[in-house]
Amino acid sequence: MALEAGVGGPAVRLEGAPVPLPLSTLGASYGLNGRWDLHAHAHLTPLLGVAGATWLALDQDVVDIVPPFS
Repeated sequence: MALEAGVGGPAVRLEGAPVPLPLSTLGASYGLNGRWDLHAHAHLTPLLGVAGATWLALDQDVVDIVPPFS
């Protein structure tokens, strides 16, 4: 299992001055087996008052599936 956190975001101009808009996420990834990973993340900044956002993803390592180029 891997825990992940991120902070970043764009900057906008308000009354001529650049103002950073912080965005933060917190999540986790779990390897189900050698080819499948399960990811779950939540965007924390919107939870402060606007609207929350979360996502859940399942991905597969396709390296073993696609034959290498010759």
